[in-house]
Amino acid sequence: MLSRNDIKTLARLHQKKYRRLEQKMLVEGARLTFEALQSDWTITRVLHTHAFRSTPQAEKIFELAKKRSIPTIETTQIEFKKISDTVNSQGVIAEVEMKNWGDNPLHCLRENHKCLMVAIEKLQDPGNLGTIMRTAEWLGADALILGPDTVSWSNMKALRASMGAVFHLPIFEVDDFVGTLELAKRYGATIYAADQRGDFPYTTLRYPAKKILLLGGEVKGISEQALALSDLNIVIPARGKGESLNVAIAAAILMAEMSR
Repeated sequence: MLSRNDIKTLARLHQKKYRRLEQKMLVEGARLTFEALQSDWTITRVLHTHAFRSTPQAEKIFELAKKRSIPTIETTQIEFKKISDTVNSQGVIAEVEMKNWGDNPLHCLRENHKCLMVAIEKLQDPGNLGTIMRTAEWLGADALILGPDTVSWSNMKALRASMGAVFHLPIFEVDDFVGTLELAKRYGATIYAADQRGDFPYTTLRYPAKKILLLGGEVKGISEQALALSDLNIVIPARGKGESLNVAIAAAILMAEMSR
């Protein structure tokens, strides 16, 4: 059973300001909960319904939680609905402490001779961000940098779309996006902006060891200030008649080429 205060505290973690204040977030569903338990992140507790106990995933999740001495708390259906944001929930949620990756988002550039980073501003769709996180982790990107006008990586929809990649990929939210890019250039990074108006087809270039893929939002794209710092504006040439590519798909194509 959960107290009223517990329910209130957990439910408000769906809001970005409270996640930042508490430095905690919720991950919902068996896949994400399992990924969280397998990672080195700190899990406060696992909440589940009685019905979840009879699911195929329950045994592994309870076993991992027990191994890590993480409390598992059974809730009523009414309690669970108050902390869930999913219509057809699988009946399991983990309360997770948000990982602190350090104060320097450019650590990789400063310390390593080889580094691929993805810098994103003004992206609003959490599904797109989650897909980019998933692809970046799969292709071995070293980190993501998110500008202040970008949807939070700890948004539940973004977490679900990431399919657990969030637990293995350093992600930094920065207030001074342009300043961070300027510093990255001083660390020797070459910045490539994904731009439909770009002059350089992405397959015609040889990418250096230290590089940043710069992505903009679905509607406003990349700001003029950030675009001014791009060394080369790259484009995926169109062969068909469509107006544009989804930003997450474009990011996947470009990251695959840049990570070769």
